[in-house]
Amino acid sequence: MKIGIAALLLLAALPVAGQPRASFNLFTFTTPKGWTIEKNVDYVVVKKENGIKYCNSFIIKARVSSGNAQ
Repeated sequence: MKIGIAALLLLAALPVAGQPRASFNLFTFTTPKGWTIEKNVDYVVVKKENGIKYCNSFIIKARVSSGNAQ
């Protein structure tokens, strides 16, 4: 049982065959099948459109902290 769970986790961690890996700033990601990437200087949008329905996921450039929690 433990071997089966470990194998399942290993397979889930492998990138999907044929899907290109992309990187932006500190981030490396795999675009899901059927989604597109739109790059800008300060952000990347990974999006999917289907008629009037759409989904946008933004990856924003990392910045240095500008203060503390207090």
